[in-house]
Amino acid sequence: MRGDGAERRSVVHLLASAMDLSRRDFRAMIYSDFNKDLNVDQCREPSVRVFGDSAQSRATIGNWLREFRRGRG
Repeated sequence: MRGDGAERRSVVHLLASAMDLSRRDFRAMIYSDFNKDLNVDQCREPSVRVFGDSAQSRATIGNWLREFRRGRG
């Protein structure tokens, strides 16, 4: 499982350097984490490292995870 985290960090760094991410892009990353059964903090941690203050809040990520559990996606 350790390789998955390193791979995700690489992808996030690549995306961050290649373009400005939209809300839709952040939501897609949260959805990917949802499918991996990650919690709010596990979803947010890589984004905070890459985007700092621009990363989405815990509340926003938590709201999206709840929406995905309800079937919205």
